[in-house]
Amino acid sequence: MSRVSSPGRAALLTSVALSAAPFVHAESLIAGAPENLEVSAGGGLRYEDNLVVESLDVSSAQSDVAAVAKLDLGYDKDEAWGETDLRSGYSLEDRRYFEEKDFNLQVHYGYLDLSREVFDLTAGAMMDATYARVGGSSLLNSQKLTGYVTDLVTRQLYVRGSVGLERTTIEGNEGRDNNGQRLDGSAFYFLDGTEQYLTAKARFSREQADNDVFDYQAERISLGYVQRLGIPEQWPVRVRADWRYEMRRYGEFDPGLGVKRQDFRQRWRLRLDAPVTDAVSLQLKVEHRNYNSNNPALDFDDNRIQMLVDVALI
Repeated sequence: MSRVSSPGRAALLTSVALSAAPFVHAESLIAGAPENLEVSAGGGLRYEDNLVVESLDVSSAQSDVAAVAKLDLGYDKDEAWGETDLRSGYSLEDRRYFEEKDFNLQVHYGYLDLSREVFDLTAGAMMDATYARVGGSSLLNSQKLTGYVTDLVTRQLYVRGSVGLERTTIEGNEGRDNNGQRLDGSAFYFLDGTEQYLTAKARFSREQADNDVFDYQAERISLGYVQRLGIPEQWPVRVRADWRYEMRRYGEFDPGLGVKRQDFRQRWRLRLDAPVTDAVSLQLKVEHRNYNSNNPALDFDDNRIQMLVDVALI
């Protein structure tokens, strides 16, 4: 993997500098914002005690700190075409590690979502695409098409179901190129409106790779809790806590392992979001993961901590 170029470093430093000095013009930008358009930028630091590239089954057991820069754009419009609502967006995240340059990561993500009311339900379709680079080299391209329905069943219960098709190309690892299918369901139970609620999510997915040894099916469940704390009232903090469990079963004998591969993955995550002004917010995210696998590269425990300043520019 190649080293990061000087122009890439300059772009990162520019984004981090913008986030590090958010109080200068952010609120004046918001005042003249176009309707329906949102733009935000952020920057901060991220610590990982086990650098990994999961799509390549690479685990380094190396720890490092990265400078993080991000950019988010969103455009939403109700009844953009007749009774059809439009949501669209683009995001960029860039991580530059201080020591382990081969794990530098850049991710581009874009989506288009169209929805409308059908028989008292909301039905929609979303198309999205992801492009990622690691160490300055292309890692993957992914395109996904998802159809979904949602419903506010009662004042306290909101549900969503979706089915998706995905095509992923892993650069330089043609045997890992794959087609995927997934079925998702989720429920949100509001204890006190959006101030306090519970979440439950489930997913069944299958992946067929060009090389059968990478074929698998997976079942995932996750449970979460969200609460807004107003202590003091003028500085509310939103707390999100969740747990996720996933079981992957690979369908073909792996000659490198001498058995069919199996993965059992758990993740615990805590996130705090606190507004500083109308335009500026602070984010702290802590994760612990426990991966059990008969593939030694994916059998580990690790921890991640990330601190960001986010600025609403428009």
